[in-house]
Amino acid sequence: MGKTNTFLKLLLGIVISLLIVGAVLLLLFYLNAPQGIYLVYNGKSYGNSPVGASNGITLSYDTTAEFTIENSDDWGVYSVQDCIVKIVPNVDDTHDFVFTVAGENSYLYSSETDLTAAFSSDYGSNGINISADGTFSLSTEYATVADVLSAVYGESVTMENTCYLDEYPYIAISVVSPDGASVLNFPLRYEQIGFTIKLDKDGIVF
Repeated sequence: MGKTNTFLKLLLGIVISLLIVGAVLLLLFYLNAPQGIYLVYNGKSYGNSPVGASNGITLSYDTTAEFTIENSDDWGVYSVQDCIVKIVPNVDDTHDFVFTVAGENSYLYSSETDLTAAFSSDYGSNGINISADGTFSLSTEYATVADVLSAVYGESVTMENTCYLDEYPYIAISVVSPDGASVLNFPLRYEQIGFTIKLDKDGIVF
């Protein structure tokens, strides 16, 4: 009888310990999980997480990047498909600049409100079209801010510096919830952009 009681006490202690460990892990998962609206890219969550929130997202150059919008809030009749997603400028005073369109009109880069046209052909007045499951894609075919602005304006753009998108996060992805209460802004930059240099009889070709 004494051995049986000892075994039962030991078993009970193990069960209680497992329950405590499970409760702690569940609490840690909840504390680290993004709350509200957030983005998922390459299996990683970017959002209003109370622990370890990211400062930005790095994309590969000249490819298609797929994102998914997730949400833990209740929006009633609305869904993640009703969110507004746009690409916008992301510069401080040090990195801001003036650019000229078609050699005539000049504008301040930070005053631009929508650069989405350079990153998606599937967009409208409310930004990029989002599928029912919250996914959307961005095309990263333009290497410089001048290329991005040329695609947006449909005209040639000149500026003092080249402003490659792997040097500084000149752009950001903006996600606004259907009710406008939640806004995410994540700076975007490219991984190092490599160019192939070829030699021919007329000189160097990039």
